[in-house]
Amino acid sequence: SSNLVQNGDFSEEGVQEVSNGSFTNGSTGWITQYGTVNFANNEAEFIGSSVIEQQSILTSGKTYKIVYEVSSIVGSPNFKLYDGSWFSVPSTIGTHIVYREISATTLYLRNDSSDNISITNISVKEVGQNWNLDANWSIAEDKAVSDGSVNGFIRTSTNLFESGKTYKVGLTVSDMTTGRVTYPYDGTGLTYIYTNGDFSQIYTPDDTNICWIYGSNGFDGSITNISIIEITTDTSLPRINYEGFSYQDA
Repeated sequence: SSNLVQNGDFSEEGVQEVSNGSFTNGSTGWITQYGTVNFANNEAEFIGSSVIEQQSILTSGKTYKIVYEVSSIVGSPNFKLYDGSWFSVPSTIGTHIVYREISATTLYLRNDSSDNISITNISVKEVGQNWNLDANWSIAEDKAVSDGSVNGFIRTSTNLFESGKTYKVGLTVSDMTTGRVTYPYDGTGLTYIYTNGDFSQIYTPDDTNICWIYGSNGFDGSITNISIIEITTDTSLPRINYEGFSYQDA
């Protein structure tokens, strides 16, 4: 079959959630929660401690790729985002990318300092579609990453295995420093990975289920290129019939 896994390389991105992220329309779509923010020249300039927001554009519990550009700074500003609590992100000149699971529906941008910072080209898109991740896992650029803090799973959001069928299951492990990966995890006949590389195995499940991949023993590393391909033994496939043909030298 073709690959049954959707978004197995974690590269899928959703629609743009932010409106007027380049501030070409000034403050349209943005609310200043407190402080002073100037909207001009395709930028939002935070003057000292201040917060702007866009309400009801996110879905709590989903993971997002957040991209923003710092166009200018004065002093040492402390730029922050909100995922249920405030967390600091890079405040240096240039374009920055942050992956984060958000426990809120409102997008907040904050300058938590008395200095100034100007922001533009803000993009927020959902990532990690078709996967559920335990707390120690997160999405990064085209991969799922475990921080090794606890044992935990990544798993498909829908059933991919059917009882009695045979599959070739593959994945790539990279950046591993400690721990091991078990794939696919079903409690029996476990296959362990202790090193980086490309891996595959033949697997015949005894029930219909999702695909579980387990990082344990403090697994610190990343996984990508996950594939599940059903293998058939169909003997009724079309073939070329060579009967009646003979080979002759030219």
